[in-house]
Parts: sequence; C-alpha cells; structure tokens
Amino acid sequence: MVKIDYSKDSMLTDFSKKTLQDRYLVGDEKSPQEAFARAAEAFADDEAHAQRIYDYASNLWFMFATPVLSNGGTKRGLPISCFLNYVEDSREGITGHYTENAYLSSMGGGIGGGWSDVRSQGTKTSKGSESTGVVPFMKVVDAEMLA
Repeated sequence: MVKIDYSKDSMLTDFSKKTLQDRYLVGDEKSPQEAFARAAEAFADDEAHAQRIYDYASNLWFMFATPVLSNGGTKRGLPISCFLNYVEDSREGITGHYTENAYLSSMGGGIGGGWSDVRSQGTKTSKGSESTGVVPFMKVVDAEMLA
C-alpha cells in the first residue's frame, strides 16, 4: 500500500486542486494524493514501484494521462488516451468506424481516423456514382463526438 503524503496537495495550484477534485477523484477519495496513489497502485509492478510512481506524481515530476488517472484502479473506462482507427473504403468500413468511435469515446478515449484509403471526391464508386470524398464522412464523425 502506498504511503500518502497529504501535505503534497500544497504544491498544487488552486486551479489544479479544483480540476482534480471535480474530474479525477473517485468514490470516497478526498485528496488528489489519493487519486495519484490509486493510479500508481493500478499500474505498478510491485509495492515499491507503486510508491516510486506515486512519489513522482505527488512531487509533480510527471502527471498521469487523463484516462490513466481517471480510470486506473477502477472498473470503468480504459487507460488509453488516443485511438487511431483505420477506415476501409466501403460502406461497411465507414459505418463500422462510426460504431467503433461511439464505443471507444464512451470509455474516455480520444479518437482519430486513418482515412487515407477512402476514395477521393469525384472518383467512381462500386455502383458507378461519384464519391463525395472523405469530408462529409468526417463531418459525421465530428458531430458524433459532440453528441
């Protein structure tokens, strides 16, 4: 178990404390130090390693990525900041990308798409019509992320 030093909260700015309290404390946690300890314990190899990770964070030598601090040691979300998903040049590939984004973003991940294989505007589709290119599909992704 990590030895928590609550006096380290004094090293945080008022804005940092408020942000951490509003967005990162879980359950009965009362101090950012408890969140740092939770995340350290979740990802450490052993108790000594957890203590070192906690000490580094509590001394502000580094800070956890948002999903690591938010979700580490909990049963919610993923500890991953960003996902880059490949988009296949087909209706199934594009709509599958929308579905995948919805699930991943609901678990706290940032989303990016690899759209380079989707045909450009004006090229022929498999049905013989002209492609609109990627921009209209990207607008759907943008709206999806705002929803």
